Amino acid sequence: MSAPDFGPGHVVPEQVPLTANPREDVIALSHDLLDHGLVVRTWGNVSARVRGNAFVITPSGRSYSTMQPEDLSEVDDDGQASGPFKPSSEYPMHALCYRLRADAAMVIHTHQPYASALSVSPESFELSDEHARLLGQDILPIASYGLPGTHTLHHGVEQVLFDHPDVNVVLMRAHGALVCGTSKSDALARATRLEQVCREIYERLVPQSLTEAELAPDADGVVMSRRTCTPPDSAGQIEYFTRDLEGQFVPCSPSTLTVRLHEQCYAKREDVTAIHVCTDSQVSTFFGRTLTPQLDDFAQIVGLRADNRLGSNVVLLSRAALCLGIDEGDAAAIEYVLEKNARAARIAEITGEAGLSTFDSLLMNVVYRLKYSKRAGAAPSGH
Repeated sequence: MSAPDFGPGHVVPEQVPLTANPREDVIALSHDLLDHGLVVRTWGNVSARVRGNAFVITPSGRSYSTMQPEDLSEVDDDGQASGPFKPSSEYPMHALCYRLRADAAMVIHTHQPYASALSVSPESFELSDEHARLLGQDILPIASYGLPGTHTLHHGVEQVLFDHPDVNVVLMRAHGALVCGTSKSDALARATRLEQVCREIYERLVPQSLTEAELAPDADGVVMSRRTCTPPDSAGQIEYFTRDLEGQFVPCSPSTLTVRLHEQCYAKREDVTAIHVCTDSQVSTFFGRTLTPQLDDFAQIVGLRADNRLGSNVVLLSRAALCLGIDEGDAAAIEYVLEKNARAARIAEITGEAGLSTFDSLLMNVVYRLKYSKRAGAAPSGH
């Protein structure tokens, strides 16, 4: 694997902050990010400095929940990667962070919801005094757009870090967030505070005329269905669930209309074994409409658009959205991406942004399908 071009100023500092156990800390922080809902599945990446500008990083497409310290890839001072698995495609971005931030001990790349939504804004955000105190910086900059894993994306982040030497939290246009931390706890705190700040900015910018309570599901309360065999010959081979007061899935009896609709979806898509029913307040503004990609992961997973077509991964009905997955985890991940993209689309409507180009969206969707969807029995993974 060829080393990335770090450009001028590639300096290896003599003394740098290190965590106590870099490999173990990467695993622990990955779990923390999952627990806080800042990443899902294997999306995003986490690294820790081990010496100079060398670091260990999560490998591409490996599950955080089963990852072991020895699974991590190591990148040396010259950008050469080694280890049992291919490193995340974003490892050059982590390398430039350690080069430009001598006090960084860990770096996180997340696809967290509200930070991702604000990343489509046309301009960086000047922060209020309170938000500046929370993030430790006066501005929340947005790096220029580049396709995932490309030099263009990495160069945009590099330019922001170079132009703003006091900034440790950066939004990447239509993509997600990058966080540099002085320790594991500092990196996690910055990421969680970033989501708090971005949610508060979002709620200030976007009219909150709808609430979850006003968008309760239909009378049968179905929030998920699961196919028990393929293909279904009758409704008896599809299980339906609602949520109890503790938020747990419990079986329920659906209406005839719900049964017919879900059966049609399963008949259309033999690869689908689970459907999540989304009634999120921000997604609801696109019920019965067409939702196009504002974020990279929506383009990858859903495609060029979501509408009322039963064959796509997201079906936008008049009162709900159906998220179709190859398993329950996949359906939940698609719902997560849908809710993020809807929030980004609301920001785009306010600011007049056009969203991702058809070419970029199609390219990402094709690459994603070729790379992940043809892995026999494999759930979709991140970069």
